[in-house]
Amino acid sequence: MKPINLIIGLLSLAYACINVQAQNSNDTIKIFYKGKVYVTTTKREAEEEERSRTWKFRDTIKKEMVLIKVLIKDDDGANWDTQGTSVGHDTSIKLQWGNFKRKLSSEDKLIKTYIIPTIEFGFLSTINENSIDDNLDPTIGRSWFSNVNWIRQTLNLSHNQFFLSYGLNQNSNSIGYNNKQQIQYLDNNGYLKTSIDTINRYKRNRFSATYLTIPILLEYHSRSGKFKIAAGAEFGFNGKSVIYQKGIRSEGKFTQSNEYDMKLNPTQINALLKVQVEHIAIYARYTVTDMYKTSAYALNTNPHHHLFSVGICLFGI
Repeated sequence: MKPINLIIGLLSLAYACINVQAQNSNDTIKIFYKGKVYVTTTKREAEEEERSRTWKFRDTIKKEMVLIKVLIKDDDGANWDTQGTSVGHDTSIKLQWGNFKRKLSSEDKLIKTYIIPTIEFGFLSTINENSIDDNLDPTIGRSWFSNVNWIRQTLNLSHNQFFLSYGLNQNSNSIGYNNKQQIQYLDNNGYLKTSIDTINRYKRNRFSATYLTIPILLEYHSRSGKFKIAAGAEFGFNGKSVIYQKGIRSEGKFTQSNEYDMKLNPTQINALLKVQVEHIAIYARYTVTDMYKTSAYALNTNPHHHLFSVGICLFGI
């Protein structure tokens, strides 16, 4: 077996042709490009007049997709008898490129940027390491989570199927409690406490924790695009706590929102999973870090609240 080696250095040699002559049907063709070897043989079935093989290459410099076509057929100089049977042993191999090139589509780009590609909305609660104090546990029916993905970039790692994505999110945790009259405060020792307000009558009493976050996810997309999954971590910072209240007191109706230092943890780390099937996408998010600072509780009284949310992703993952 005699290999015919063709080293392609630059695919940008457009409209070029190479003709190579094989000695017999056991010859092989090897194309070397960027450390990879592509192999085919010159063997054809008896009834085949010619056989072709096409390889696809990516010219990352010119951002073009180039197809290399190998055409294998009897050489024009072979001898033929009156029955049309080849009595020669030569095979002509023709390689062409340039005529087959096309511009890369948007799906082939290495890095893609999206503006507000998705919005998430779901239920919110906490998972606690112990049940020392359950007064601050959110009520699922009155607590919700929302996330706006302001900007997202994807890095195409492999074959438009594996991606690294990152961006900037804004997470909002709106927490409602079973008793609307329950309020939070810091006592004289700076510890987080709750009590029942008997003076004001609340129609709305919510605690909000907002973070800017940077998600870093690994994604897999099926070739058909009907199934997608993403998993990774989300790093939050600039945590702020605001209390929204609306109700009635002796002076009349009131509405107020105040930013209080409730010793909310200013940073957070979330574990994040997203799954999309067809046009339906869901997420699950768990905060690994404590919701409140260690100093918010006296020794051995910290329940270690961890936020947890599940919901839907609008417009996909």
